[in-house]
Amino acid sequence: MATSITYASQGVKGGKTYFRVQITYTSAGTSEETTIQFPAGVGKMFWELVSFHIVRTGGTAANWAPRLGDTSGFAAASGSEKFGYNSAAVTTAINDYWAYPGIPCYLGTDYKLYFLPVFDAGSDNDGTVELIFVLE
Repeated sequence: MATSITYASQGVKGGKTYFRVQITYTSAGTSEETTIQFPAGVGKMFWELVSFHIVRTGGTAANWAPRLGDTSGFAAASGSEKFGYNSAAVTTAINDYWAYPGIPCYLGTDYKLYFLPVFDAGSDNDGTVELIFVLE
């Protein structure tokens, strides 16, 4: 399994700082968890998710149920889960946008969040994810 993750500042607009995270999965399995490391130098631990995109580009999974949480190994529908989708066919990409202030994401002192695509089968799933966060 290979995962690549890219971080990019999207600059400041209207007094808000934007941060983009891009994840590429190659041969991902059913329990894949990706650590998202936020820039500690900003000194802030409260970000808001304003955009989420995921698309599967290959593999045997028929469904997924993507989730984002603030602790490694978090349980679905727990207090650590920031968002979680119901199981749905991977053949349809998810493209969601939330009006400001978006989905609140409080980071611990380690400045991390954790993303899981939650594929329902296989260890050969490929896909891309993009998350855009905003900080005032």
